[in-house]
Amino acid sequence: MSDELIELDKFIEFFQVDPHYFERTFLLIPDNSEKLYALLRKVLEKTGLAATGKLTMSTRERIILIHY
Repeated sequence: MSDELIELDKFIEFFQVDPHYFERTFLLIPDNSEKLYALLRKVLEKTGLAATGKLTMSTRERIILIHY
């Protein structure tokens, strides 16, 4: 079982977020959930939106923005 978890909260316009808040960049790579990642990417690309949420890695939680 993985100790990494992504929870998406809402979808927003990507340019609503000031780049000043971007601390790090991560690359999402699916593990046994390729279809879900493909669907999310397709939705983000088609709508031009980004998803906000939380990423939990080990015991640390981060606020994230996912875009294509």
